[in-house]
Amino acid sequence: TRVRLPSSPLKRNKSNGIVCCESDLQCRYFYECWTSFNPALSYIEIPFYIYSARILQSYQGGQGILIRDKNGKEELNSIRFTTPNEEHDILYTMSSGQLSGILLAFSLALHKIFINAGLNIMLIDDPVQCMDDLNIVSFVELIRTEFPNVQFLISTHENSFAGYIGYKYKKYNLPVQRCNLKEISTLWHEQIRSH
Repeated sequence: TRVRLPSSPLKRNKSNGIVCCESDLQCRYFYECWTSFNPALSYIEIPFYIYSARILQSYQGGQGILIRDKNGKEELNSIRFTTPNEEHDILYTMSSGQLSGILLAFSLALHKIFINAGLNIMLIDDPVQCMDDLNIVSFVELIRTEFPNVQFLISTHENSFAGYIGYKYKKYNLPVQRCNLKEISTLWHEQIRSH
């Protein structure tokens, strides 16, 4: 749950007190990381908080998750995810299903803020592996209402989950297509053999 940023390449010369980089490349890399990473987190903080609250409706705290600096500073050196009333990292207080929901909320927040005008697609592999039913329903409602123009490719071995997504999308006249990769693979192999 923590993202570690590179340590500063800035060093103080002991003889003359001038601050400089060890190398130009290292200094440029450090600058690019900080100028792109810090604003990115501030952009996704609110959507992430809202999406995590919507997915984790059964969480006893009843709130979304915050992104905080590990040391409580304004400047982010490394981040951790916490609930609003706790100082503990969620890694140590939540179940694996809840953590899966947090990861989905983080991915959706990133997509919502940083999608460009190009390919508007999300690929998600087995999102409900450890989630309980209420979190699954909340996740489907979130992607249906907040991301109606995003093409989702969701792989799952849960027939009931695939059927539920199809049901919810069809109910609201949204396009949905269910594909069985085993059947597609079999058809493809048959076509190759026939040629």
